[in-house]
Amino acid sequence: MRELINLITVNETYFFREAPQMALFKDELLPLLREKNRQEKTIRIWSAACSNGAEPYSIAILIRESGLFTDGGWRVELYGTDINAEAIQTARLGLYTANAFRGVDGAIQNKYFSLKEPGVWELDPGIRQMVHFSLLNLYNPAQIKLMRNMDVILCRNVLIYFDTEGKKQVSEHLYGSLRPSGYLVIGQSESLFKVTTLYKMAPMGNVLVYQRPAEEAD
Repeated sequence: MRELINLITVNETYFFREAPQMALFKDELLPLLREKNRQEKTIRIWSAACSNGAEPYSIAILIRESGLFTDGGWRVELYGTDINAEAIQTARLGLYTANAFRGVDGAIQNKYFSLKEPGVWELDPGIRQMVHFSLLNLYNPAQIKLMRNMDVILCRNVLIYFDTEGKKQVSEHLYGSLRPSGYLVIGQSESLFKVTTLYKMAPMGNVLVYQRPAEEAD
């Protein structure tokens, strides 16, 4: 079964994919999380279908570039999970070919990656150590319950592969993993319309994200 999953899952991704959402993180979400969590000084972000790690590593780079959490004892917890064991292994290695950098600013690539061998770049160890990777099935409620009190969950370009009932189950599992007022970021072409009414819509600039209502609690 594990070999079958590795063969049939889609692992197409690259760094800073869907630029408007990356800009949302940089300009809106990270400053907002610093303000909201200034007492506890902890932020928790989960890439729920991380593939080869490009997505959570992109967030880690944005956090490092922002400079918002380098002072005063902040704890930054970044998690990347996927059902594909080979993808998780690749993510942990932090080795990427040119295809992963399409659209990436050359200065960022040069700052955080070094050429390990012809055609292969290695991610900066400091960024790599910021992300914790593990196997996880989004359909499995017992596994999902291990991921709790997230400020932001990214589950982008995943729901498009599920039927309506599957989308409902996964989105409601993710809802339980968010802290009250936490945010769910799905793909720009995806929607929870007619899937679930648990979330409220939270427009930020020209990007729509979903939010667990602040008054809700487990």
